[in-house]
Amino acid sequence: MSEQRDRQVGPSNETIRGGAADNSNRRLLREARAAARLDHPNICAIYEVGEADGRAFIVMQLVEGETLEARLRQGPIGAVGAVSLGAEIADALAEAHAQGIVHRDIKPSNIMIARKGHVKVMDFGVATLTPDWTSAADTRTETALI
Repeated sequence: MSEQRDRQVGPSNETIRGGAADNSNRRLLREARAAARLDHPNICAIYEVGEADGRAFIVMQLVEGETLEARLRQGPIGAVGAVSLGAEIADALAEAHAQGIVHRDIKPSNIMIARKGHVKVMDFGVATLTPDWTSAADTRTETALI
C-alpha cells in the first residue's frame, strides 16, 4: 500500500546487465517515465519511477487477476471473450502508439485479466519511443528494458 497515495501498488526492481549500467539506467528511467504518461483503463498505471542504490525501480498499479497466459492454459476462451479481450488490448496499444510508445513485447504473459474481466497491458519491457516523442533531456529513439 502506498502511504503517499493510499492505493495498492506493486514494485518492480530492475537490475541493469552489462558494463554500461549508467547509460542503461538512464534509458530505462526515460522509457519508464514515458510509459508513466500513459493514462488508459487497459494499461497498468506506473505511479513512480526512480533509482536507489544504483538500481532502477518502478512502482506500478497492483493488478489482481491472472495473466492471459494462465487463462489460456485453462482452455479456449470463446469467440465473444476473445474479441472483447482483443479489442481492449488493441485499444491500449493504440493509446500507447498515440503517445509515441511502441510496446514491442506483447505476449500472453504481459497481459493481465483483472478480476472484473478487463485487460491490463503490463510490462512495456522492450518499449521504444517513436521519433515523434521528444524529451528535453534526450531526443534520441532507443530501446530499453522496463
